[in-house]
Amino acid sequence: MSNKELIYKSYDFRYYRRGVVTFSVMYAVFGILFTVIFGLLGNLDGNIMIAVIMLILCAPLIGYYVYKLLYVSKNSCSYRLYNIVSAEMYPSFSRRMYLTIKFRDDSGFVFSVDSNGIFSPHTASDICFDSVYRKKSRVLYDKSGDRLLVLRE
Repeated sequence: MSNKELIYKSYDFRYYRRGVVTFSVMYAVFGILFTVIFGLLGNLDGNIMIAVIMLILCAPLIGYYVYKLLYVSKNSCSYRLYNIVSAEMYPSFSRRMYLTIKFRDDSGFVFSVDSNGIFSPHTASDICFDSVYRKKSRVLYDKSGDRLLVLRE
């Protein structure tokens, strides 16, 4: 399996792709809702104003997640695949968790790198830390960019 395919299977890529979809759908739903409401009221000038406000609110969020998707997937050939030796869990912002992951490189040196704070403490989430924490898993690591991607098994 190529690195590009492994990147698409990572938790990070899945998290950022979900952000793009969520905010794009939110913008579309509210746009349609306000178009219908102001169309029924006969005030389409208000609809244009609401569309501009929604674009100002949603565009930076959509742009952020698109940027993170591109950032994660660029330079796919520089990532190396490693098995996790151990992972410790820590709280992050916005009720998310991050993992400090230890893995051994080809020369036997043990790295300790923090993942992104994308894991949820809730077991109902599809990006739950239980799928990685204290289990055998794999990571893609780029030494030059200091990027770590945890792979879904």
